[in-house]
Amino acid sequence: MNVLAVILARADSKGVSGKNFRQLLGKLVICYTIESARTAEEVDRVAVTTDELRFKPICTGYGVDMVERPPELAQDTSRISDAARHCCLEIQKRDATSPTWSSCYMLMYPFGPMELSTRRYNT
Repeated sequence: MNVLAVILARADSKGVSGKNFRQLLGKLVICYTIESARTAEEVDRVAVTTDELRFKPICTGYGVDMVERPPELAQDTSRISDAARHCCLEIQKRDATSPTWSSCYMLMYPFGPMELSTRRYNT
């Protein structure tokens, strides 16, 4: 089974502006999620969907796809499912040899790995 990890990372946030581009322990928050996705045994490919163009060199450095999210899919009221679907369709377009590249998709959020680590250590 081919698994595509889709990391949802908008440029802005209602709660903490620019949180995905902030440093945490000397590393951008988004980097923790990318690393987590890349090291997951179940994941075959990683894509970041974002409206934040500053993520491009980071994605390139990690060897993951970056899909530029259109403004209408990057609003507070935008549906996550629409942003994820857009990302998956863009990845399929890029991989012309296999238009049905992934049979399974995993959604990830930049603060997800920290939340799991916090829960693990606080139990």
